[in-house]
Amino acid sequence: MGAHEYAFSLHPCNVRIPIWAENQMTIVDCNESNILEFGGVSHFRGQKRTFGGDPTAPMLSSIKCILAQPLCLVVSTMVMKLLTLLITACLFPTHFGFVVASRNLPFSSSSSSWNREQEACQKKRMKSIMTSDADADAAAVSDDETLFQKDDVRDFHHCASAAVDLSNAHVSESGVFTGKNNEHGTFLLAGESTVATLLEMHLAHQIQRSVRDWDSDKRLAYLYQVHLKQSDDMLQQPPVLLDDSIKIRLPSPSGKKILVVKKQSGDDPAKKQQQQQSLEIWDQGSLVRRITVQGQHGSIIHDPTGFGIASWHPDESCVLYVAERLSPQTKPFWEKDADDTSSSHPTKIPGGKHVLGQGTAEEWGEQYVGQSPLLDLYIFHVGTGRIGRILNVPGAEGNDTTMDGGVTLGQPVWHPSEPIVAYTGWDAGGLGKMPRRLGMVYCRNRPSAVYTSDVSMLLKELSKPKKADPDQNVQPGKGFDVMTPDFAYARSPQYYAAGNTGELLVLANPNAFVSHEGCMGLYKAMDGCVIECIVPVIDRPSKTGPKISGMGFPGLFLHQLPSNVSVGKNYLILSSTWGSTLRLIRINTDTKEIHGIHLPNDSESTTRSHSILCQTSSGDLLVLETASNQPATIWLIPQEDLIQQHDESSFLSTDNAKLLLEFPPIAASTYSPIEPRQADVQFDVQLVSLPTEDEDKTLPPTQALICLPKKKKKNCGLIVIPHGGPHSCSISAYVPGFAFLASHYALLFPNYRGSTGFGQAAVESLLTHIGTKDVQDVMAMTKHAVKTYDLDQSKIGICGGSHGGFLTAHCIGQYPNFFKAAAMRNPVTNIAYMVTTTDIPDWCHAEALGSYNFESYRGPNAEELSTMFAKSPISFISSVKTPTLIALGMKDLRVPPSQGMEYYHSLRSSAQVETKLLVYPEDNHALNRVATEADHWIHIKQWFDQYL
Repeated sequence: MGAHEYAFSLHPCNVRIPIWAENQMTIVDCNESNILEFGGVSHFRGQKRTFGGDPTAPMLSSIKCILAQPLCLVVSTMVMKLLTLLITACLFPTHFGFVVASRNLPFSSSSSSWNREQEACQKKRMKSIMTSDADADAAAVSDDETLFQKDDVRDFHHCASAAVDLSNAHVSESGVFTGKNNEHGTFLLAGESTVATLLEMHLAHQIQRSVRDWDSDKRLAYLYQVHLKQSDDMLQQPPVLLDDSIKIRLPSPSGKKILVVKKQSGDDPAKKQQQQQSLEIWDQGSLVRRITVQGQHGSIIHDPTGFGIASWHPDESCVLYVAERLSPQTKPFWEKDADDTSSSHPTKIPGGKHVLGQGTAEEWGEQYVGQSPLLDLYIFHVGTGRIGRILNVPGAEGNDTTMDGGVTLGQPVWHPSEPIVAYTGWDAGGLGKMPRRLGMVYCRNRPSAVYTSDVSMLLKELSKPKKADPDQNVQPGKGFDVMTPDFAYARSPQYYAAGNTGELLVLANPNAFVSHEGCMGLYKAMDGCVIECIVPVIDRPSKTGPKISGMGFPGLFLHQLPSNVSVGKNYLILSSTWGSTLRLIRINTDTKEIHGIHLPNDSESTTRSHSILCQTSSGDLLVLETASNQPATIWLIPQEDLIQQHDESSFLSTDNAKLLLEFPPIAASTYSPIEPRQADVQFDVQLVSLPTEDEDKTLPPTQALICLPKKKKKNCGLIVIPHGGPHSCSISAYVPGFAFLASHYALLFPNYRGSTGFGQAAVESLLTHIGTKDVQDVMAMTKHAVKTYDLDQSKIGICGGSHGGFLTAHCIGQYPNFFKAAAMRNPVTNIAYMVTTTDIPDWCHAEALGSYNFESYRGPNAEELSTMFAKSPISFISSVKTPTLIALGMKDLRVPPSQGMEYYHSLRSSAQVETKLLVYPEDNHALNRVATEADHWIHIKQWFDQYL
């Protein structure tokens, strides 16, 4: 017999279930008062009697109970019950509650969706059968809804607790392994020069990780004390909650020193510049210097994928960082001038509080609200404690009484041996290419260039004893050089670390593109501004070399170059989007050869993604691995695997790579407990391809990721999730909301034409064709998935955010009978209405009309508005029949909430369309506040439960 085996005996007053397990029989008496707790012996409220050894004992007990009843009552009641049960079984074979001799049914809290559905069905059937009360069915349904809601919260809690958010790691010679994620907190690990040595020595280390906390609606940073052992690489000790005033924690190259930036968070944005900010230098465990920064600049910037992070000088004497420029001080017209007009009390501008560029500023849009639009570069001298602003940079000669114009600086790095810094400068209105500041986040096509400045004079000044007044205007240097004068876009400077030759690497594109993301080339700047191309911009994937799902290398699609990218004498290691995954690649800077890198068990059809954390001092590589069904883990790749000679046509194998760390979950709430070890995922991930039906026959096939529940039912429903952008990509990575849905439904993530990671030609093929080509690809991939994986075509839903919401609305409008439920998150629904209210009007022009003039801002004319409207989902609103859920962040600057509100009210006016609106007053475009994330994904899942 199996571990658990069930049999049922019907009684006039109850149902008796004997359970035989491990030589022990357990009896549960279930009647109408306790059957609602069906789901396991421990969940019943009825009597439970246990018999050891002989399984006939409970049977005899059941017979005695039956014989004690009047014979006619027993016979008539049993006949009626049996007939009722048989009829129910015939009508509802897949939902029938009782399965005789069913083996190994799970009763744990981690039971699958299918088992919970069966339990719910059992409760409803038994409630109806065992009582004649007219309200029984309604009561059962109400009980079921409550149970399902609790299950949903618990299940999403498990998914959120499993997430592992790490980035920008650092392994130093003294063993500090640290980093900082721009919104998820920091990561810290102490060790030796190589991780292999750590494993052998079994030393104690520290790891910092950020987790969601529903109860406080914020992310918390935890610090672990752990021991790394070859026999057990899990983190063992309970973590310690860290002070949330720590904004930056940056170790020096040797790890002996650590820069800590602290700032107390304030609730009043108007007093943001007056909030105290301090810099601390820790040296070998001692706090050796602490200074307060107030009146010199605004907040210090830590934005790894945007404006950059701080950088230690190679000799650890100074720190280079980006900080906000202080806005001009203002006063009412009637306020008298102060007697003291020194640098600490500058002259205030009368009546300037409400003047754009003085008391208020034109910012960089979505997610940069409250941040000064003009950023400057500063050097902090560790020995003297002095801070100086770099003045020999573009835009420094601007007027301090206005925030208009100028150049925004960021992404600074030190030259390895010379007193030179390299950095990126974005036109903020001062170079004539940006009359209106456009949204910056998610947008890589903003006019920019890479510069270098000699800071020898500033370093010499800062090394002197500290002055009494703030170091605002120390002597400027010798000017600056433009390293990329002939490029439309250039960013992410990094000095080649293979030697002290001063070779500078940059991501750049000589041609302007109007799509918000595009393929970038890798270039080397030498001798001022001589540029050598290492990897060109690629229009179409390579026909030779390594392939993933039949597709060759598509070009570089990445936000930033990692801070340490060199291995050996002439190799660079990068991580770039390649189709539907994020892959490691090796570039030979001499021969220009490109190799893909495989971790153990990888293949050309792998669905795992890899990104670089950092390098050790010996050249080993620490890599983050994740997948749609796998929270992040850390791998170690030895340098000898990375520098081996290899055939260009295949992937580079890393046979000596080791799985270093797997992170256990951390509870996100007090709502429910979680398992101390990560449970097996409930779904598998596969990569599928489909030929592109385009007039350009040279475009690569479209791809999609599909997640399938491991215990897929025959009538399994499908939820299609098109990504936003549209010039982005759905890559295989762990996302709590998707993992939550994938345990209950099949999920399809189509990478339609216009997606990144397939060459620049594929990106540009969608321009002026939104609402047609992308919709065609989504529908073709959906139909292919339904047919290939035997999914239920009557249970198809669709869910998307931003441009994914645009596609969701288009699909239910153009195919009104195909989808049974839809959910949208901050959707684009009316481009003609959006163009004058969004922070990226260039998106509306580029996607609908195919062009945008960055140098001359204007509103659209009547013909352009007509074209925008015709390409919008709102033009199909009268055809929509699909029940639709809409979630809106009311502080969204990218897709204003008026878009979703218009669509919601239009649907609500139609009697044939069920609709529901979720409003989040404090959220922006991403809907990623901790409580909001949980709330809206639970709502989405329950919406699909209701209609699928």
